[in-house]
Amino acid sequence: MNKSIRPSSINGIKRLAKDIKISRSIPHHKALDEAARAASFQNFRHALKQLQSKRQLHTLYLTVYWSDRDERSIGRETISVELESAFSAVCSRSEIREVRGLHSVRLVADDHLVFDLLASSQKSAREMLLKSVRTIIFMEATGLRPLRKLHATYPQKTQANKPPSQDHPTHWYDPSSGQAVLVYEPYGGSVSPEKDESWRNAHNWHLRRSAWSGMYFPGRCPLFVATDASKGFDVDSLMDRIDALSSRSENNDWRDWTGISVPDHETFFSPLAKSSQDRRRAKAKSTIYRMSSSKTIPYGVEERRPNSVMLLQSHKELGVLIKAVLESRYPYIPFAASRRLDIVRSTLENWMCAEHRFSRNSNDINPIDVYYSNVHEALPTESCLHLPTNNIESLVLAKEMVQIAYNDCAPRREITHKIEGAIRAIKRHS
Repeated sequence: MNKSIRPSSINGIKRLAKDIKISRSIPHHKALDEAARAASFQNFRHALKQLQSKRQLHTLYLTVYWSDRDERSIGRETISVELESAFSAVCSRSEIREVRGLHSVRLVADDHLVFDLLASSQKSAREMLLKSVRTIIFMEATGLRPLRKLHATYPQKTQANKPPSQDHPTHWYDPSSGQAVLVYEPYGGSVSPEKDESWRNAHNWHLRRSAWSGMYFPGRCPLFVATDASKGFDVDSLMDRIDALSSRSENNDWRDWTGISVPDHETFFSPLAKSSQDRRRAKAKSTIYRMSSSKTIPYGVEERRPNSVMLLQSHKELGVLIKAVLESRYPYIPFAASRRLDIVRSTLENWMCAEHRFSRNSNDINPIDVYYSNVHEALPTESCLHLPTNNIESLVLAKEMVQIAYNDCAPRREITHKIEGAIRAIKRHS
């Protein structure tokens, strides 16, 4: 270690502590104190107190709008969190959708996140915001980023090797080392320490329980960290950063609200929303009244569907075609095709539910059975229909049924393009 090094920031002290820990083989907390003394502080706690009082914090605002049909009331909830860096340094725009708790969020200004999803009540809105805040402070404290390749966080890169107690998982990676990290938060009563320990030994992985209350459900779901132990990753340092969050004052109960509550949908503008474009973006999509056009009808938060209706019987027959193809996926249907068809049937199910009313108190079919469940069990009458001799013919027929039932518009074209893409994938695979 170079004794002339005198770090002047918390991050600099942490970097020096990492070198000290490796060179002297001492615990991480002792290395932090040594690095702090090298920076002319009494210890790490003293450095934190002195440097944090001088640093400029970045305020991030989060906003959710809500509408409670039972109470016939609406409102807006906004909360703020202080970060050491701008939010863009913690999570990029493209990564936001990969983070649980932030998937329906937009960065509308450098200091403002807005949920486009309309919460069903004030309680739900506050819970959404508190969970998002916990996730953001976790990301800032650890430096971890969301990982798109979820299987990489498991031994041998297969979800079949998941920890026995896993529930509510999130998948991360450390940008400096590339190490994949699994975080999961099961309900306390479902944790099996013996099975987890056996799993850890069998795969040579780190498995640690944090002292922090966690992101998903504080007080009910303990937080566990699992990562490969064979690659020399400094899991002790990671756990120190997570455990340190337990000393941070948190508001985890929606009833102990410290944010801003407004009994209407008046748009909240953050201090950095300066341009007219910033102010337009600040409006949640769920609060914008959208009109039907000659070709499409709005539904959901920002989706649109064709301004026409497919008969329920046609939906049933189309569902049989798609399910028959998907259920023959191994070894005939490649992943590229099944992924597109999953999007197709999910969208068609949404359209069907918007087009037709289903009553739980009558003998109506369960709408989920139309495009999901086993092809031979859910709709026995339709499953007896004459099916084409191969999957490509089935998808060609499915595409024709969509084109016949719906008027030409962008939503219909998106569906037919997905079906055409599935057909091309199957042809390449055959």
